[in-house]
Amino acid sequence: MTTYSANEFINDSAASATAIAIGKKVNNGVISISIPGDGSALYTLPEYFRDQGLSTGLVATIYITHATPAAFGAHESSRNNTDEIGQDYFTQTKSNLLLGGEEMG
Repeated sequence: MTTYSANEFINDSAASATAIAIGKKVNNGVISISIPGDGSALYTLPEYFRDQGLSTGLVATIYITHATPAAFGAHESSRNNTDEIGQDYFTQTKSNLLLGGEEMG
């Protein structure tokens, strides 16, 4: 699997995590939405498993609205839409478990 973005030679974590969660390339900064493309939400692995009747969850050592975990549980045109990413977890992907960490710095 390759995880480079659709629009840049050097990718960011939003595009690379989306490539892993979806299997499609998106532009840097995009969270599981078809950009380039029609802007529609892309079907993530947790959504697939949820629709199979299984429980799903996201566990991260970084805050849960960071681009990397967000690619598995949200659909946003920008990785900076952290409030919307948080809402997506509850209104779109509806994971059974969300555990996030704290950014140390």
